[in-house]
Amino acid sequence: MKAFISSHQLDQILYFVQKEYDSFAAQEVEGKTILAPFLKPDLTLPTTKTMIPFKKYLWPNGKKLEKSLTTKKIAFIGLTNCDAAAIEIFLLQFSKNSLLPTRDNILIMSSECEQDESCFCTSMGTAVTQFSDIHLQSEEKGYSIFGLTKLGNSILSKNGIRGGLKMPRLRKIVLENKEAFDKTLLTEAVEDRLKFQDFWQSVANNCFGCGACSAVCPLCFCVKQDFENKSDGTCNQCLDWDACFSKSFSEIQNHFDLRPTNINRIYNWYHHKLVRAVKEKTGYLCTGCGRCIKACPAHLNQHSIMNSLLRKEENE
Repeated sequence: MKAFISSHQLDQILYFVQKEYDSFAAQEVEGKTILAPFLKPDLTLPTTKTMIPFKKYLWPNGKKLEKSLTTKKIAFIGLTNCDAAAIEIFLLQFSKNSLLPTRDNILIMSSECEQDESCFCTSMGTAVTQFSDIHLQSEEKGYSIFGLTKLGNSILSKNGIRGGLKMPRLRKIVLENKEAFDKTLLTEAVEDRLKFQDFWQSVANNCFGCGACSAVCPLCFCVKQDFENKSDGTCNQCLDWDACFSKSFSEIQNHFDLRPTNINRIYNWYHHKLVRAVKEKTGYLCTGCGRCIKACPAHLNQHSIMNSLLRKEENE
């Protein structure tokens, strides 16, 4: 379903969503665009990508294992297409437990995004709208709105919005962003560590090992188990966010470290995202959002690193 709506009609839809869901949206607060509780129907398009992704709300730090969130209804409003794809992959990783809400209880309203030089969603194949329930595009005097799922169409119909069956066409800037990777070749190149040992060592030599990339990545989900004492003598079993770049993360008994050097850790990060995830049939744990590039204090460019590795593989 596609329809053209006014600003007033969009506000009406957003009010409806706020009443039905715990709603979060990309919005400007004190000069910065952050993902925060959506308190008023004031959405600016195109959306600027937030540095901290949806996982902050989908999986809060200190999550208590005894509590299931499967019945909680959450709406993410104004997400970029690559973040909508990331939610799908994120949920798939935890589909066999009750740690997260189910997809049926999550409403995704995506929008065109304000791209920057760090974006490489077209390289990863996530510049698509197929993971959203509703998609918004700004027009000269209003908005085009698309119902892409049964849930999305139901919400539009309840608000008196009807239109023809059409799919959104991506803006030209999105389509011309960066060329798509040969994913099969990329996976093979990352998997053969010994063949490119010097390459990985050069990357590790320039990496601080701080884990900033993991903190902002929507598809990094390393956690550590902790316990929260209660006044009645019992405790809550909690999961706190962690990073595989942390030395303590790979330590076991007697401080034996399974990944003692920086090259071990940075290679593990790429291998998990581009090899192990593919073998586990969940797809790449990277959507090309570019947050890792913007957050890296060493100015490493993950898109350039993958490109360089592909060129080396092609020239072998």
